[in-house]
Amino acid sequence: MKLRGISLCWTIIFSLLMLGFPIPMILGMGKTESPYPQWNTGKPHEATNNTHLWIVQHAIELMQRNVGSPVEQSELDLLKKWQRDWEQGLYDADHKAKYNDHFTFASHFYDPDKGQTYIPDKEHAKDAGSKYFKQAGDSYQKGEYKQAFYLLGLSLHFFTDLTQPMHAANFTNLDKPTSYHTLFEDYTESIQEDYTVKDKEAFWNWQSSKDPAIWLHAAAVQAKKDFPPIVTSEIKQWVEEGKKGQKDSERKWKQAVKPVIGKRLDEAQRITAGYIHLWFQLYIK
Repeated sequence: MKLRGISLCWTIIFSLLMLGFPIPMILGMGKTESPYPQWNTGKPHEATNNTHLWIVQHAIELMQRNVGSPVEQSELDLLKKWQRDWEQGLYDADHKAKYNDHFTFASHFYDPDKGQTYIPDKEHAKDAGSKYFKQAGDSYQKGEYKQAFYLLGLSLHFFTDLTQPMHAANFTNLDKPTSYHTLFEDYTESIQEDYTVKDKEAFWNWQSSKDPAIWLHAAAVQAKKDFPPIVTSEIKQWVEEGKKGQKDSERKWKQAVKPVIGKRLDEAQRITAGYIHLWFQLYIK
């Protein structure tokens, strides 16, 4: 579900007030303002309008093409058996208050250079993703399989968040040009099928460390490198003009950001396959 509109803005303003943020800071519409959940999460079990699920599904397809080495068939069997649960976790990260920080989505962002989200001192995506990754493993080893895969889905949500450049740069939906975050996401959703990985190359040993926090940080580092090309002054101007109905400007900004979207989606599928496999390596013997 795409969250938009005046009612959401008021919800976020109220939430920030409750968190103790001063009114001038809130009304400044800067980095302390509301993001919308990204990548898009339309329905929990349908990838058409759910970019998070689309990425994970194609990551699992990559795993299927590598059964025997390094992926074990048992990994795929478990992912299939508990599919509804990890898919629900992937979805709930955006739609339940305890995971979306009461609709501020602060924990869904992480700037790897600053080491924080857009609300200083709040939990960020690197810590959230790592926390749920480890909790998922602990739950599995206790025999709590349903909970384990739900938590794995939560972790995968935060990991895939950090494959999106705006999440790795603390660029929210109310940063200027306003609504660009959502427009970028909507456009991504409309072209994502063009970037399905069809070969078998996944990044199994993308990071030498087996610490999920290192993987989350690295995902953000790579994504942030692609942030400057999508927020040039020219692109921002085209976005503003496109919002006013100028179709040629809308076409221009979409054409300008398309290569970055393709690059990000391609890498997201490959590193997510490695991230899932890492969890099985660590916790499923």
